[in-house]
Amino acid sequence: MELKLLIACPKNCRDLKDREVPVYGSGPFHETSSICRSALYSEMYDDVNGGEIYIIVNPEGQKSYEGGMNNLVTSFGLTAKPEEHMFDFN
Repeated sequence: MELKLLIACPKNCRDLKDREVPVYGSGPFHETSSICRSALYSEMYDDVNGGEIYIIVNPEGQKSYEGGMNNLVTSFGLTAKPEEHMFDFN
């Protein structure tokens, strides 16, 4: 069963280092990804002001997540177990 959550993201999240606050996947995202940096990658909120976003958590993940770069955020590829959760944006 999916779970919908409201998350408050701070301003200037883009300034954090990719390796210290990683993003895995390009939508959907692995459960260990930074939610706010994933939202920046997906252009879901304004980093200058911060903002609130909704995420959808799915208890069934996928075997792999593709990396990329968007909106000045680097996303890494990852091989994972299907029983690990994933999330995406509404």
